[in-house]
Amino acid sequence: MKVYKLILAISMMLFSFVSFSASIPFDVYGAELTTGNKYAGGINLVLDGKTMKRVGGGNILNSVLDGKSLAYAYCIDILHSIGLRRTYSANYNNKADFSDRPELTEKNGGKIAWLILNIAETAVKKYQQAGLQALIWEQVYGASRFTLKASTNDRIETAYQQYSAALVGNTASVNSVLWIDPYHRSTAKQDLVAWGDGFNLEEPASVPAPAPILLLILGLLGLTIVSRKTVRVNV
Repeated sequence: MKVYKLILAISMMLFSFVSFSASIPFDVYGAELTTGNKYAGGINLVLDGKTMKRVGGGNILNSVLDGKSLAYAYCIDILHSIGLRRTYSANYNNKADFSDRPELTEKNGGKIAWLILNIAETAVKKYQQAGLQALIWEQVYGASRFTLKASTNDRIETAYQQYSAALVGNTASVNSVLWIDPYHRSTAKQDLVAWGDGFNLEEPASVPAPAPILLLILGLLGLTIVSRKTVRVNV
């Protein structure tokens, strides 16, 4: 019985530690990003009243972050550029938190995360990736600032509308995808949202924050009680 109580106390402590740790977002600084060899293009748009034609975007295929392959890597920043087959220094996190990106919030970050997790896998054609890219940009900047122009390829616009309809009412945790901030020397490059199998992305624990702490206290208390009883028996 005493052994059982000891195991129970230790198990409670371990559960508490795992639950609490999984709820903490992470930051990685000074990583290395190597961009892939192709992406979609041909997106005509208006941002803050300025018309931009044939803008490139979509999944940057075969990109690698910290030596691990990225299945999907989409742009979340129209105003900066990034080259293909280039290697950059990069900071990344799972918080959608960029100090210089006030337009990127947890709310629209959750919608973007949902698109990456639920739509990116099926967007295999270039026009589909371009449509998804346009919708991601709309989530970043808002419909009042971003508009996909009607002059864009019909298939891109159809994909954009299809994905937009699927997004209604859906969201995901920002912690479930990667938010990448590449740079070359002191020059900022195009920020990306990405996902890859090799990264240990934990969604926040479903247990409220105080609960793991309470479990830890109870576990320590149980371990103390068991230890005292064991000492008394031995004496």
